[in-house]
Amino acid sequence: MNGATKIDLVNAETFTPASHPESNAPCLNCRLSEYCLPALFAASSQTQRDHLLKSLVRQQEAHVLKRQYLFRQNDPFNTLYIVRSGAVKTVLLDSSGCEQITGFYYPGDLFGLDGINTHHYATTSMSLGNATVCAVDFPKLEKISTFVPSLQHHVFRMMAREIERNQRVMSILNHKTAEQRVAFVLLRYALHLRRMQHTTQEFTIPMSRKDMANHLGLAVETVSRILSRFQRLGMLEIRGRQVSAMNLAGLQEHFENGDEHSMQ
Repeated sequence: MNGATKIDLVNAETFTPASHPESNAPCLNCRLSEYCLPALFAASSQTQRDHLLKSLVRQQEAHVLKRQYLFRQNDPFNTLYIVRSGAVKTVLLDSSGCEQITGFYYPGDLFGLDGINTHHYATTSMSLGNATVCAVDFPKLEKISTFVPSLQHHVFRMMAREIERNQRVMSILNHKTAEQRVAFVLLRYALHLRRMQHTTQEFTIPMSRKDMANHLGLAVETVSRILSRFQRLGMLEIRGRQVSAMNLAGLQEHFENGDEHSMQ
C-alpha cells in the first residue's frame, strides 16, 4: 500500500460516459443498472427514482481510480462501493505487517460491507489498474430502506451473498489443491464475464500472478507453473494476463474433481 494516494471523494476526478453526457441520472445510463440500485426503484416515479439515486450515489457519477485506494483498514465507515468497471482488491494487514488479499471484486460487485459491524473498515481497498466505482452513502441507504422494503431486502441479500462468498473462498483455500485454487480464480472471473454478456474466449485477467498467489496462499512460481500446465492440458492459452481459448467445461471439471496426475 506504500505510495498509494487516497481519493478525495469530494473533489475527485469523475467519469461521465461519453455517449451520455447528461450527469443528472448516470445510474439510468449505466449498463449495470438492471443488476444494481435503479432496478429496486422501478415501481417509483422517474422523479422520485432520480431523487433517491441522487441522494444515495455520491456525485451521481463513478469515481475514477488509478491504482488508488478507496479506504484503508480502520478508517471510519460510512460508504459502500459498487464496481462499475475494472476490478478492485481488498487487503488485510495483520499485526506483523503482512498483507493478505481477501478478495477480488468485479463490475456489479458490492464491497465495503466489512465496516458495518464496527463502523470501521476491516480491510484496505485498492483498484487493480484503472477502475471506476460508485460510492453509496450508507447512513442514507439505511434511512431510505425503512420506507423502500425492496431496498432493505436487496442490501440483506448482498450481505448474505458476501458472507457466503467468503465462506466458499475459505473452504477452497483450506481443502482444495493448488491447481484447484488457481482454477477457481480463473473460473470466477470468466463466469463473471459471461454473466455480464462479455466474451470468455479472449480476455485480460485483472490481477497479477503475484496478487493471485497472495490471495491463494501460494508462491508466485507455483501459480506460474500451474498456468503453464493448464496451457499444456489445452484448458486455455495464456500470455502475460491475456487469456484465450479457455475451455470452461474442462476447467470446471478440473476444479471440481482435481486431476489424478500430480504436477511434475
